[in-house]
Amino acid sequence: MPDTVTYSHAEPYISVFPGDPPRPRLPVTLEYRGRAFTTVALVDSGADVSAFHTAWAHLLGAQLHSTDAQAVDGIGGMVAAWYLQLHLVVGGRRFPGRIACTDAVGFDVGILGRDSFFLAFAVGIDEAGKRVLYRPLP
Repeated sequence: MPDTVTYSHAEPYISVFPGDPPRPRLPVTLEYRGRAFTTVALVDSGADVSAFHTAWAHLLGAQLHSTDAQAVDGIGGMVAAWYLQLHLVVGGRRFPGRIACTDAVGFDVGILGRDSFFLAFAVGIDEAGKRVLYRPLP
């Protein structure tokens, strides 16, 4: 018997700048030690980890020391990344998560990967309707 999934949120794809085609992106707030920063992130089921540009870590007041960098394998090969434990807010839900901070991710758009976002939400992509479908998991 097939499973039926219902979603509480259906958000239209987002364009970040003029001429940018709409993609499955969501607004996300990063919260770290009393500071918060809201940006947009691509919903990426192929990404093992959520990732954001190192500039966002600096805006949040995180100290990234070169000795703490780890080599991470991404679509472009090995890159340096710093891991940060923080809270994310998507669709009004606040949840703990770990993000990779790296210069290999564009400044304009982060990535919501499986290790944080997909553990907190059931996620679907409605490509024909250009919508991100999601609901919080218990």
